[in-house]
Amino acid sequence: MLKKFFANLVSFRWRHEQSRKQAEQAGRVIDEQARQLERERMFMQFYDTQKSKKNPPEIRDDVGREKTDKVA
Repeated sequence: MLKKFFANLVSFRWRHEQSRKQAEQAGRVIDEQARQLERERMFMQFYDTQKSKKNPPEIRDDVGREKTDKVA
């Protein structure tokens, strides 16, 4: 009976340790995702401020067309 008690105790501690490790790993993943979202938000905020400082780009007619005056 005592042997079974200690076996259950060891098993419980092992499962508890495994679940704690999984929780820590999940917490790290969530923290990394939050940091990534914050970086993207900061980049977009920076990009928007830089974009608003500049003049709008000029409309060009030759965008997407092949040049016809190629040098042979």
